[in-house]
Amino acid sequence: MKKLATVCALLAPLTACDLALLPEFATYEGEEPVIMDVEIHAIAMPDSNVQTVEIELGDVLLHHAEDDKWVIAGPESLTVEFGNVDSELVLEDMPLDDANYDLVYVEVLGVRVEAENGWRPASVVVDHLELDLELGEASAFVMEIGFDLSASLSGNARDGWSFDPALTLEVSEASEP
Repeated sequence: MKKLATVCALLAPLTACDLALLPEFATYEGEEPVIMDVEIHAIAMPDSNVQTVEIELGDVLLHHAEDDKWVIAGPESLTVEFGNVDSELVLEDMPLDDANYDLVYVEVLGVRVEAENGWRPASVVVDHLELDLELGEASAFVMEIGFDLSASLSGNARDGWSFDPALTLEVSEASEP
């Protein structure tokens, strides 16, 4: 019994912020859920002979302001490949409850760069970011996460790459279909 109490005491500080269910598995009673699309795209590509930048994202989470819980806003991990500024990944029709979300958490697991006819890993300087989020009263939103790859990536194919993510976040009301 003493061991159980010790384990609980050690784990208690780690549970300060709970993780909620995947939105697609959650149940919503009463009103229809708010729908959000997540668009991940490149803002600017680097100039230094870079053909492609591949970013592996881990958690993309939304934070409930009222109860300090995080909601998963996409798959556990996904890889986004940017070959130009028109490259994007869209996660559509993510249902949300009517909670007040105030932060977006984006985790970067790894980055690879294709330059001079070969792929090389980049060292990731900052592996996660929390961005302020404000949703209005609409029933559908588009959340755009933009990677400024020109500002994020430094180095070259010969000496190695470094990736310090520079992100922008824009939220807008979705237009009716």
